[in-house]
Amino acid sequence: MTEKQIQQNETAFRAQVPHYLLCFVDSCPLHRQCLRWLAGRYAPTDQQSIVSINPRHPQTADGSCHHYRKAVKCKMARGLKHFYNDMPRRMEHDIKNALIGRYGRTIYYQYHNGRRLIPPAMQADLVALCRHCGWTAEPRYDGWEDDWQW
Repeated sequence: MTEKQIQQNETAFRAQVPHYLLCFVDSCPLHRQCLRWLAGRYAPTDQQSIVSINPRHPQTADGSCHHYRKAVKCKMARGLKHFYNDMPRRMEHDIKNALIGRYGRTIYYQYHNGRRLIPPAMQADLVALCRHCGWTAEPRYDGWEDDWQW
């Protein structure tokens, strides 16, 4: 990510700082492309403690950090209000209950109401779940957005 792109997205990075695991390991070979490091640049200097990745952990310096989040926007779905429109009622019930069981009621309704974006991995899970329950049509989301996978 270029310095200009980082500056254009400064507001998004600042918004993540209070509740995101940050990284301050400048020696990591992946740091310039990692969302955790980019957000860490906007951590407040007047705060004495911050939740961050341990810089002394062996994986942080060799480029195999499992906390790495690639700084590339992807196509995220928004909302499930129209997801069940064409499904038989019994199938809708089974899929909805499976999703609530997997993600919990609160998070499910955040996805359903569009307050939380649906990442590509979850979109693939939704398709697999629908196929497992017998629904073969493509899922219908309320909209699409390009965003980072925080």
